[in-house]
Amino acid sequence: MRYRCFLLFVIIRVSYASVMPYISPGVMIAWNNSKVKTINLKISIGCTIPVQGRAIDACFTNITIGRRVSTETPLGPRDYSYSEIEFGMLKVPVFGGMGIGVALEKDPQNNRRYLLPKGSAFVGDVLFVRTDAVIENHNLDIDIGGMLVVPFCRALFRLKGSDLSGTDGSLLVIPVEQSGS
Repeated sequence: MRYRCFLLFVIIRVSYASVMPYISPGVMIAWNNSKVKTINLKISIGCTIPVQGRAIDACFTNITIGRRVSTETPLGPRDYSYSEIEFGMLKVPVFGGMGIGVALEKDPQNNRRYLLPKGSAFVGDVLFVRTDAVIENHNLDIDIGGMLVVPFCRALFRLKGSDLSGTDGSLLVIPVEQSGS
């Protein structure tokens, strides 16, 4: 069911002519509020929608899945997988946004899985300052760090003539040479 909803989301978003779909893998190195180093791997699939005549250049929305692991002892924060819906705005050249979703944590003591609320906030361009927060037993586990994101747009989807509100299409887009017809 989750994959059907995701496919429906992608089909609806791509059906708009001015929409630019993208896929962006990323890696984050962070420290949580217990000063434990964590590594976060993620992949996002979404689209950017140009906004004309506004103070911003575009809006974006995506679905993100990822995994956070602790690099330190088992006494540190637990590892978890997560999924989020992220949304935000772009004012060339800076992206800013937030996400809301759930983390799936496995308790190593009793081998049970728990769904925990998760949120995030980020700002940057390719290299982002990002914070993630998960609520567990009325405690907040917060990661703050840097995330490197490598978005793929035109090179993946072969969009011709896509422009992002007059930004010349160079915004975080891997250029693709177009052959003359």
